[in-house]
Amino acid sequence: MKKLIVFQFKRLKNKKVLLLLPGLLITIGFMGLLVGIMVYGRNADPVMQLVSVYNAYTQFTFLFLIYIFISTFSDDFSNGIYAFMRQIGCSFNECIWCKAISVYLISFLGTNVFIIFTSLISKNSDIKYLIIILISVNLSLIFIILTTMVLSITIKKTMTATLMGYCSFVIMNILNFIGFGVTNPADGNSISSVTIRVLAGRPVEHYSLKTLDIDFEKYGFILATLPVIIWDLILLLVVIILINKEGKKNEI
Repeated sequence: MKKLIVFQFKRLKNKKVLLLLPGLLITIGFMGLLVGIMVYGRNADPVMQLVSVYNAYTQFTFLFLIYIFISTFSDDFSNGIYAFMRQIGCSFNECIWCKAISVYLISFLGTNVFIIFTSLISKNSDIKYLIIILISVNLSLIFIILTTMVLSITIKKTMTATLMGYCSFVIMNILNFIGFGVTNPADGNSISSVTIRVLAGRPVEHYSLKTLDIDFEKYGFILATLPVIIWDLILLLVVIILINKEGKKNEI
């Protein structure tokens, strides 16, 4: 497994994903930080600077990364890489999960380094809030990766799967807005994102969530993480089913 992960890293390096992903994620975070400085001022509260970066990741990460992730998984169907890997003794299950782990580790580096960097330069002392943001962002990254795995394994064509991904994003965004933020957790309208902002002292501006009497302060950690965990577990189950189905199909 370790050798296969290293092999996937080398392949991603050849596709420039190793350079593109961290660079793109750091750019998203940097733009969020600049917007935060423009809105709240250079001497803004450190927590608000973290919120600005967090908002940038929740609003743009899904939209910008979905094509990169889908092409990483689905291109190997059309290029015959999965078939070749099976011939040399690697199962489809091993290949797809090693690729997923590789993509996550690259994404983990870009987002976490920048969030911690922002916390340090802003002299943030609220470590608990920083930890909540880090957990939420990483769970959202896992959600995006699992979503793209479902689309890639099901559709197998990069452009078609990407278009379906964007369509699902728009639909889930609308459902989040009117449905109390319980669908796409990697979205600024999700209950997780609203909770992160409320914990920073921002008012509840969400169309449907503001009609509910929720104690965000008391249940902040649960509201910021549990919905994403539930979605990740659901998608994980779907991915496992699809992988097993694909593996059995190729054995025939």
